[in-house]
Amino acid sequence: LARSRKLGIFLGLVTAASFAILTLMGQPTWGIETPAAQEIGQEFIPEEGVGPIRALPYDELRPGVYNTAQFTLPARPNKFERIFAEFKARVETEKKLPNAQGFWVVEEWQDNLKKLTLRITWEEPGRKKEETAFDKVVYLHYDSGYSSGE
Repeated sequence: LARSRKLGIFLGLVTAASFAILTLMGQPTWGIETPAAQEIGQEFIPEEGVGPIRALPYDELRPGVYNTAQFTLPARPNKFERIFAEFKARVETEKKLPNAQGFWVVEEWQDNLKKLTLRITWEEPGRKKEETAFDKVVYLHYDSGYSSGE
């Protein structure tokens, strides 16, 4: 019986193999690599969900520029300082970002609204300075309720 259906069996096997290969290629890890700085930004300010930065208490977001190179964790850190220390460790241990520095810029944007810019810079020979920087911005409102778990 199979001898008379060679073409049908061949096409069926090709179709099954194609489905298997295309399924594997459709996986999130297939051939796509997110840039390291963008991956760090996504960890701290995810596109979906709250994430560590949005969950920070609003009152701990004091306007200023926070630099990982100049930051040391105090003996009794608040939540902002603990999350910034995690950010610092993540930036400084990322092998794909040579001589990386991280910054958080917190600004009073409007009444009860603060803007936090997460910035990562690194050195890469042969690339322009603007090509070796990553920024991600989030606006945090006093009434958002993220930090209280609402």
